[in-house]
Amino acid sequence: MIVAISVLVSPILSACGPDITELQAIEQETIELLDSINQTYQTEINQSSQKVEVYVPNIMTLGNALDEAGLNMPEHVVVIERIDPPEGLNPDPSVHFPQLIINPSVHMTAELLGKLELVDGYLMVDDCYIIWLPGYFVHNNDGTIEIWDREGNVVGRVGEDIYMGGGGISNPYILPIRKGTLPGDTLPEEEKYWVQSGARLNLNFSSDLFNLKIVDCDGQEYYFMTQKPLLEEKGGPNKIITGTLVASRKDGFRCPYISVLSGSDNNTMIHYTPIWPSLFQARSEDGILEILDAEGNIIARDGDGVTLDGITIFGIRTELANQLNEEMPGECCNKKFIVERVLPED
Repeated sequence: MIVAISVLVSPILSACGPDITELQAIEQETIELLDSINQTYQTEINQSSQKVEVYVPNIMTLGNALDEAGLNMPEHVVVIERIDPPEGLNPDPSVHFPQLIINPSVHMTAELLGKLELVDGYLMVDDCYIIWLPGYFVHNNDGTIEIWDREGNVVGRVGEDIYMGGGGISNPYILPIRKGTLPGDTLPEEEKYWVQSGARLNLNFSSDLFNLKIVDCDGQEYYFMTQKPLLEEKGGPNKIITGTLVASRKDGFRCPYISVLSGSDNNTMIHYTPIWPSLFQARSEDGILEILDAEGNIIARDGDGVTLDGITIFGIRTELANQLNEEMPGECCNKKFIVERVLPED
């Protein structure tokens, strides 16, 4: 499911750039410069981008050395930080992995959420070919294809939902991508590409803050989250909300919420994603989501009104808010509400 689309803008390569002979001369000049300031590096000529690529272990270290010597890199040189694979990585050369050689200067803020699939050797989400940032790696975990970040964390797994930032692009061939990793030499107009920016598994079953359960209601899945002790101990100003439990049948929306009318004229709708007390349960009854308290009493069904006392968490103002945003499913983008108790109806 593509939540939003933004376009990565990149300049089109000039047909009047340096030819191979000029690039070889630029490469030699670059080698002599780097040797003069005692740098560790590798060079490579990329004829498609008309650039000399210089790979270094740390761009900042190179920049400081150049500044100290009063030198600049020659024109038509791209410096790329080569990120070492994390320990334990088991690469899979059968998986094509289109990847940028440098991080884009444009900050991409759209979101893509869907199942990571392997199609003809390419990783795709929602029919989009994924183009990865530097610092991501393919790992074969006993036949299961995973994506690791530079620290060795699993951020994607084939067959499971992945949640990514980034933006859509129609022509990836104008981007600085590692050679030979795109599908074919020509670009079918109907293909879609997604330049990834950040990624994580959408479902986190090992959070320190909450337990996550999937409830199936006649083929429609819903998330049900209960508090772990670390979250139960969090304090803050209490708030009482009265609203309707909504388990939406909208395609792909699996995060139930409490819909509350607010404002002086009760004309503003605010949605809260509840994180229920630890002993609460959820079940499907006749295809309808039901929430039960610790004693097994039904406190709300889809469409029922409910009054809750708890703590509101929203935005990115605190460490707790940031952690919840990073660990809860991507669909749960509403304000978070830590439920402490359910109040009786008037």
